[in-house]
Amino acid sequence: MRGRSLWTGAGVAVVAALLGLAWWLGEWGGIDGGVDAGDPVVLAPRAEQASQLPPELDAVPAPSVQEAEALVGHGVSAAEPGRTGDPGLFDLDAPSVGDLLVRARFEDGRPAQGVALQAFSRGPGRSVDQAPRVVRVDEQGEALFKALRMGSVDVYGVRGGEVSGQVQPGVLTELELVLPAGRLVRGQVVDPQGLPVGSADIWLSGLGLAAQGAVVTQSDRVGYFAIEAVGRWRHVAAMQPPRTPSPLHSLEGDADPDALITLALGSVGAELRGRVVDRRGAPIAGARVVVGWDGGVFNPLLAPGTGPPPEPAFSGEDGGFAFQALPWEQVMVTCRAPGYAAIRRLERLSVDEPAEIELRLPPGCEVHGVVTDGQGQPLADAVVLWGEGYSFMDRRGVTDAHGRYLLDGLDAGGSWLKATHGACLGQASVRLQLRPGQPGSYDLVLQRGASLAGRVWDAVRDEPIPGWLVVAHRSDQQENWGRDAETDASGEFELVGLGAGPFTVRVVDTRSGALPQTMVEQRDVTSADGPLEFLVTTRGHDTGAVSVCLLGAEDQPPTAGQVMLERIDGVSSSRGGNLDDGGCVTIDELAAGEYALRAHVADTGGVPSMTLRVAPGRTTDLGVLRLLAGGRVRVSLTAAPDVPLDRLRLWYEADDGRSVPIPHDGLAALSPAVAAGTGAVTVRGNDIAQDRFPVVIEEGRDSLVQVDVRRGVVQHVAFRWPGSGNERRRYGWRAQTHSGRVVISRPRCMLDDPLDTAVIRLAPGNYELIVWSAAMEELRVPFKLADGVRNDVLEIDMD
Repeated sequence: MRGRSLWTGAGVAVVAALLGLAWWLGEWGGIDGGVDAGDPVVLAPRAEQASQLPPELDAVPAPSVQEAEALVGHGVSAAEPGRTGDPGLFDLDAPSVGDLLVRARFEDGRPAQGVALQAFSRGPGRSVDQAPRVVRVDEQGEALFKALRMGSVDVYGVRGGEVSGQVQPGVLTELELVLPAGRLVRGQVVDPQGLPVGSADIWLSGLGLAAQGAVVTQSDRVGYFAIEAVGRWRHVAAMQPPRTPSPLHSLEGDADPDALITLALGSVGAELRGRVVDRRGAPIAGARVVVGWDGGVFNPLLAPGTGPPPEPAFSGEDGGFAFQALPWEQVMVTCRAPGYAAIRRLERLSVDEPAEIELRLPPGCEVHGVVTDGQGQPLADAVVLWGEGYSFMDRRGVTDAHGRYLLDGLDAGGSWLKATHGACLGQASVRLQLRPGQPGSYDLVLQRGASLAGRVWDAVRDEPIPGWLVVAHRSDQQENWGRDAETDASGEFELVGLGAGPFTVRVVDTRSGALPQTMVEQRDVTSADGPLEFLVTTRGHDTGAVSVCLLGAEDQPPTAGQVMLERIDGVSSSRGGNLDDGGCVTIDELAAGEYALRAHVADTGGVPSMTLRVAPGRTTDLGVLRLLAGGRVRVSLTAAPDVPLDRLRLWYEADDGRSVPIPHDGLAALSPAVAAGTGAVTVRGNDIAQDRFPVVIEEGRDSLVQVDVRRGVVQHVAFRWPGSGNERRRYGWRAQTHSGRVVISRPRCMLDDPLDTAVIRLAPGNYELIVWSAAMEELRVPFKLADGVRNDVLEIDMD
């Protein structure tokens, strides 16, 4: 597999490599498809006017590529004299199109109904904006992208998973995308007073991209939501007009991935109205307006990932647009329309009255040319970029088989144009001087580089390792500047576009992001050497592996689940793996030591408790382990008539950190099967006192728990730390009654900021808050709650 360049820092480079968006990043696009009215995952447009939603592609008969892309804000010609010239010379104005059908499923085989998929076309043709096409998976597990331009296409699940293919003209291309198991994200949406908010939209970003994502679900009547199969490096936010959205919450920073997160909406937001017009004042319909950070380098207001997600909308026939629920502060507004140059400006909003603005778009300029190598040979699939690199302001295109490109909608005056190619060194750039109505012609020349080829082989199992990342960088340069490629099914790879000199080659396990060996091998490369075959052994020297298969009821293997290994010899470390269709898993790259094995399979009790030793250079094969039936928790509830049982949420939380919800019907509740051991039934919900009832789960039996549900009184807690908050802090706390009975336990908390807050609800009475961390002795703070009394914030000084 051919490589590509690494452009970002070491951490982001790994993320970008895993994602496969090394150059084609963007923000929201139009929604091609929807879900049934009864589906809980519904997109609720936050812009006021229905005319701001893009039209359905189905309404366009036999669309050309520019007609189809115009419906989601991509470029076609406008009446404004900003796009002239003879595009027929290049035949790039109307490249052929084809349809793409993606069958998406979860790892356990279920159709991924309601999941948002993003398609990035990378075929040659007139330049396009940084906006993916977005389609939701229907009840059959299918998503249909209509009228994509021919050529390469990358499809990504907003939650996770990716697949690439080639769109063929005039035919239906079919691909299959599997969403990895990922994380179950659970949370609650609240208002500024801490009260739950139902029917709020839950927005999820793409991998590592805080300016791009989609609404994935809604909160229930009491504000709770759950998103399954969520990958790493994502942000989540809540939206419900007229309140301002919650700040983006980084899931990567959660100390306990099983803990409930809270998304707090802001106060009533500001309104923004306006019109998009050309330089003569005529309205422009179909212009794309974005409020908020668009992913570019220019972001004077907030650090990436801290503000609310961006707001997209389309202007109506009269050029009008309107937004609500915006932060009443300074916001960034970006606007682009086909054939015009884009504009970006800052606007200060007030909650007192709507802001009125006029966005006057200047005519766009056009540039075309040919990209060749040093020998004058045309380069197909070269990327030609005008702009910052990742924002909505950019224009970029891909060269055709003859090396030709065509970009429009550029600013007049001086600017830079850049070209890159995976098989070439660095980039070529040229200074532009553009004027509307006078297309510019600029050719660019790139120098081809050398290549390295090889394979990644498992020395323990004597088999190829597919799907790993191979990274090469000049030994005298930083690691984040280089080339990378992914191994294919045979474990083979090819790194292209390398310069002369010694290169350090590394391998990365894309499943965990870990670098098992920092330096694998060094090679001296010149353009005359050609491909060099070499064997990279990444396993079996300092690490070992564990292999196991599980068998459930009626001697059938489970088709979904996870096996976890946790160090028990004083080292804090754990690794896990998902079961395959045969109920088996191999967990490798394990450091030598003592481990405890656990299995998480729904509606079972896991496997019997066992410990094992991992030896370097060996695979410990545990054979077949039979799953236990487990035990259940039967809960009997009592409550006063005024207690809102419809808001009650019950959970079983095991002492090892696992948790499962317990559904209840009136005053009775029965949990699914869970592993034998100790834990507690926890009680929570709006207006309900949080509580905790210890329980012992026995194999093959129902454990009975009596729970008295009471109304709760709110107590706000603020944990204040000294310093600037540049380090991650781990701490824990619990609340207990005057007699010592624990009612809330949060043993694993982590934050980066000098302030952390918690909202607890307890029955009236006397309590003690106990807080601890590695940097301080255990702190005990007594407090009292009473009905009808508004309590001051409980300030906890953590120094």
